[in-house]
Amino acid sequence: MTVRIASLNVNGISSKIKQVELWNFVKENDVAILGLQEFNLASIDIPLPNYNIEIAYNGEELGSAVIYNTQLELREVEKSVDGRITKTVFKGISVINVYEHQPGLPADKRNNMYTRDLPSFIPVKSEPVILMGDFNAYLCNTDKPREAIVHKAFKNLIDGAQMKDAFAMKNPGRISYTYIHTLGK
Repeated sequence: MTVRIASLNVNGISSKIKQVELWNFVKENDVAILGLQEFNLASIDIPLPNYNIEIAYNGEELGSAVIYNTQLELREVEKSVDGRITKTVFKGISVINVYEHQPGLPADKRNNMYTRDLPSFIPVKSEPVILMGDFNAYLCNTDKPREAIVHKAFKNLIDGAQMKDAFAMKNPGRISYTYIHTLGK
């Protein structure tokens, strides 16, 4: 079975029209797993036939969510208290969806995401991991659309977890921001 995976910053999802558009995107693109960032609801108002949704939202800050096809065997769900991380573990793969704080917050708060919070969600077991989301951080100069600083704590996390840019592996020369751990494959 081919599994299509996507990530989308919805910039809030309280509008029913926006929810319907999101559902149409999932159906039209046959997406099996969709990571959502800036999710601002505790539940969604429309039915999602053959799909479930896991939402990490604390009612205060914008959160994250993962919509997934029920044909996938969900084994575990873990969510951060602040709603910024949603981890879904399926048979054979972990998917970690992240919505990081905006630049401009105190450095220690942003660094905590990459040095304390997110590492606790990355499995140490030998299973593939897909890390996706809106990181509001740059790993290298080619990621930067304008003058910005490469986020060292984020880069150290990606390098330390031995993750590779999945999109770049399949599409040399094009830029995307979702990383996977391929376990040497």
